[in-house]
Amino acid sequence: MQHRTNVRLQTRNVLVLLVLFLAGCSTVTHHRVSSEIATWEIYRKTDNMMLVWTRPGDTPLTLAKRYYGSERFADRIRKYNPGLSAVGKSLVMVPQSNGNHFGIYSNGYQLVPILCYHQFTNGSVPRNRLEVSAKQLDAQLKFLQKEQFTVLSLRQLVAYLEGRAEIPEKSVVITVDDGFRSVYDVAFPLFQQYQFPVTVFIYTDFIGGAAALSWEQMKIMKHSGIVDIQSHSKSHASLAEFTFQNSSPPHLESEIMDFVKQEVFAPEALIEKKLGGAGGYIFVPLW
Repeated sequence: MQHRTNVRLQTRNVLVLLVLFLAGCSTVTHHRVSSEIATWEIYRKTDNMMLVWTRPGDTPLTLAKRYYGSERFADRIRKYNPGLSAVGKSLVMVPQSNGNHFGIYSNGYQLVPILCYHQFTNGSVPRNRLEVSAKQLDAQLKFLQKEQFTVLSLRQLVAYLEGRAEIPEKSVVITVDDGFRSVYDVAFPLFQQYQFPVTVFIYTDFIGGAAALSWEQMKIMKHSGIVDIQSHSKSHASLAEFTFQNSSPPHLESEIMDFVKQEVFAPEALIEKKLGGAGGYIFVPLW
């Protein structure tokens, strides 16, 4: 009797999976299936969903790595297979669509914290409120790694905000403002150690100064593949103080517009000239 009950339960589970399988999402972004996957593992497959046989010891992490190429999409496996942990050979659902691109739900929306840094020091005590010690930065990056946060590049975040890519639920972005030399001397080795992508915003009038990055240092960071250099304006002037009023003389408005254009466009052109590639998100094609 117990054996018959188990058979009925297994049959019912397969039928439930098949119903879900046939009712997959209509908006599809295909994933490339790894060549390491054996033919017997794929039980059924459509554009939207796959029913697959697991291997002994499979978890959402191993399944995400095998079918999506990265463990960071394990939450997608968990969402369609509640309660799945380490399993023997059984059928699980592997969605082939990218799911919720905007992170908007009936009860809220997905937040992506942006961690913004400025200066760093090898000393034990920061000298000002914008400075972070190497020990503090290491502890913060270690926390992100331990808690399994996915550190996105800013380009990936823009693609997500435009609805062209899905991101893991626990995602953050790391940026550094201004272009202090300590980014290269103190922070860059740690970013390399953890392999976290970072966007560094520079104001180009500062570059080459005693406390600032050099173009050669930025070239080294960019070639590492984890650092993106972008514009933080030309002189770091506050553009908020410039307001146009009906009583303003026409020549003054023209001068203000020329100044603003220089602050916005000149550094992008200089970054492109010095480092290669586009220097501003306005002109960068996103994935």
